[in-house]
Amino acid sequence: LANSGKEVRNHLLRLVNFLRKKGFIIEYDISNRTLKKQLSDASLKNAKIAIIVAPEEISHQNLKLRNMKTGSESIEKINGIEKRISELLLL
Repeated sequence: LANSGKEVRNHLLRLVNFLRKKGFIIEYDISNRTLKKQLSDASLKNAKIAIIVAPEEISHQNLKLRNMKTGSESIEKINGIEKRISELLLL
């Protein structure tokens, strides 16, 4: 999980807990690095997907998912996000 700043931290932590309970292995930044650095780190760790938590998306109950292999991004509803993540992991 990557986040764009402190203003979305509470949303990020709730999402981390929710996805871990669903069985996903989740890592997130605790040192307030830039979004670019977080995504670079995800790439170095060979993450398949980066979930980006940002104020604009959160305000609409959405998250941004980035396919780390292709760089393509999609906006997805928070409700049911675990199903979409599972689908993307199977690609």
